[in-house]
Amino acid sequence: TDAGFTRDGGLFGYIGSGGAVSRLALSAASVSGSGDSGLLVGRNAGTLSQVSASGVLQGGGASGQHASGGLAGSNSGSISQASSQGSVSGQQQTGGLVGRNSGSISSSQSSANVSASGNEAGGLVGRHSGASASITDSTASGTVQSSADYAGGLVGRSERGSISSSQASGTVQGDDFVGGLVGLSNGSSITDSRASGNVTASGDYAGGLVGYNEGYAAAARISNSHYQGTVRGVSHVGGLVGHNQNFA
Repeated sequence: TDAGFTRDGGLFGYIGSGGAVSRLALSAASVSGSGDSGLLVGRNAGTLSQVSASGVLQGGGASGQHASGGLAGSNSGSISQASSQGSVSGQQQTGGLVGRNSGSISSSQSSANVSASGNEAGGLVGRHSGASASITDSTASGTVQSSADYAGGLVGRSERGSISSSQASGTVQGDDFVGGLVGLSNGSSITDSRASGNVTASGDYAGGLVGYNEGYAAAARISNSHYQGTVRGVSHVGGLVGHNQNFA
């Protein structure tokens, strides 16, 4: 597959809430898009299970406002037992598996290397947001290189989502808010998870697990999680968390 799209693009442009794709493998694919772009699907609102994609994804578009992912550009549905490998480049919201996630991801993994010129880059997901956003039993092992903020080995930026029993092992580089697992976590829960890739921030807020963690104590909780590796940054640098702020 070798394709270029001016709107949401991939093997499928859009999969609706009643749609389902399973037991499908896509290899040696090359996709470039200016909308939400993924090797398999641009936008997913349905169910993806036992699917894989490998190849080269170049997304982001001229405005840089769209999401780019190795499997799906954006996901508001369900993804399980999925994988991606190869390389993903984009501007904002760039992820090895999914660029922007507001749905569920479980038992999935990505080894894709991620590079981004804008905010929110992650080894698995670039932006992970919403009360229904969940990541469980999933891994990322690719490198993450960003020239902007919010870079994480698993997730670049998490807003009110949940992450459990997941791990990241790739090296992570970014400007501010850089973490081995999550760059910035706002009102999100992280449990039974770990990171082991070296973390380098050219600016502030670098953490082995999370660069910056904030939110109300009941929601912004990190438990049973750990990090092993090296963390470098300018200020607010921590072996586990660069900066932690809980609201009353």
